[in-house]
Amino acid sequence: MKGLLVLLIMYSIVIILSIAVRRLTIGLKSKWVYIILPIYIIIITIYIDLMNWLTNYFRDKKIYLDMGHANIGILILGLISYVTVLFFIINIIYKRYRKRPMA
Repeated sequence: MKGLLVLLIMYSIVIILSIAVRRLTIGLKSKWVYIILPIYIIIITIYIDLMNWLTNYFRDKKIYLDMGHANIGILILGLISYVTVLFFIINIIYKRYRKRPMA
């Protein structure tokens, strides 16, 4: 049960970051969006790797968070996070192109 709560908190951080990036990038009028989006993907990747490392660190210190065999919970969270990121990126690109005036 403790592991599920940790995963829920970790995923909520991904959602909050995704919403913040979406609000930031939809309002930009320049090409900065194409720099911010890859940085966003890199940050999510580092975040998932950090959570995996922290889970292993806590396990070595005898603090168990029960993420399943071989941290399957973290792996599934990473997959769901990447799907969420992909959805938000598609949404950002769609909203930006829809706002552009037709030529």
